[in-house]
Formats: sequence, structure tokens, C-alpha cells
Amino acid sequence: MKVEKADHDTQVAFAYMMDTYDKKDITLDGVGRALKETMTDPLTYVGISTLGAGLMARKGAEYVAKEGFKKRLHGAIRSYLTSGLAVGATEGALYTAGDEVARESVYQDANLMDGYSGTNIAASGAMGAVAGAGLVKGIDVAGKGIGKGIEKIKGATK
Repeated sequence: MKVEKADHDTQVAFAYMMDTYDKKDITLDGVGRALKETMTDPLTYVGISTLGAGLMARKGAEYVAKEGFKKRLHGAIRSYLTSGLAVGATEGALYTAGDEVARESVYQDANLMDGYSGTNIAASGAMGAVAGAGLVKGIDVAGKGIGKGIEKIKGATK
């Protein structure tokens, strides 16, 4: 928000800084910092806690769903709200699309861009959805692999 009120040269410099940072190589140290920040961000836990809201919504939908169409709709909602992949995809899409909107706001304030690009925002959201779902699936696969490894170790020690 402060960039919106800054002078034109500061806005252009900030846009340049964002572009430079985006081109920076990914390092193990940077990934570690990102994980630390994610785990200490209260919004991470707000997102996790919304799964309980999904369960409550599912129970409410069960009460209302009495006819064929309502039952099918209920099933789709329940499936979505209880799917880790769907939650990961939704959060990923919202985060990346929101990030793109913020970036385009900076470019507009610096007079480097006119208006928002619906294509860029949609593409960012789509990439975020894929990344979010992929992250959830990766964690699931890794967890299962670790569980199998522990079972093998336990079996070998008997």
C-alpha cells in the first residue's frame, strides 16, 4: 500500500526489484526460509482449520439434500470439501492469482502497465492450483513412503 503513495521513481524501482527477485535462483537456504515463514504464519493454520468448516457444511448439506439433484450436488460438495487435493489446489490458485493482482497493481502505479491482465491472473491461478495440488499429493506420497520404510525397519529388527 505504501508503494501506491510513493513517487513515480520509487514505484518504478520497486517494480524493478520485484522482477529482479523473481529471476533469483532457488537455493536450499531460501527454501528453508520459506518453510520457516510458512510454518510461523498464522494464516497457514487458519487454512488447515477450515477443513472442520467443510465437515460442518457437509453435515448441513446432508440435512437439506432429499431429492436426486440435491443428493448429487451434496456428493460433489462433500467430495470437494473433504479432498486435500481440492483444498491445496484452491489455496494455491487463490494465493498465486492474488499475488499476480498485487504485482500488476504495482506496475500500474508505476505507469508500466494499463489495467489488469485477466489472462495473466488466470494463468497464475491455474499454475497455483496445479502447484497446490501437487504439493498435497507429494506430501501424501512422501508420508506413505516414510510409513512403509518404518514398517520395513520394524520388520527387519524382529
